[in-house]
Amino acid sequence: MHPPDIQGSGYVVSSREAALRPFHDAAGFSDAVLRAMSLGDDADTIGAVCGRFSGACRDESGIPPEWLSEFASCQLIDGALSGLLKF
Repeated sequence: MHPPDIQGSGYVVSSREAALRPFHDAAGFSDAVLRAMSLGDDADTIGAVCGRFSGACRDESGIPPEWLSEFASCQLIDGALSGLLKF
């Protein structure tokens, strides 16, 4: 299945399918997310799902620093994650 055949939507099965192909074919985190979002349709959902897959497999080190600096409440997120990781 290639990008013209992939259609994302708010429907969870379509979103997962649309996010998996760019994740699988990409060289890294940003490449995967940008490919996913370029599919159009429900681009924010597809990008978020693909980013989740990429983050789970490649960890935070693959996220470009300029993207990390744009996260709202980074300290709050880091604190919450640290608390979760203690369990």
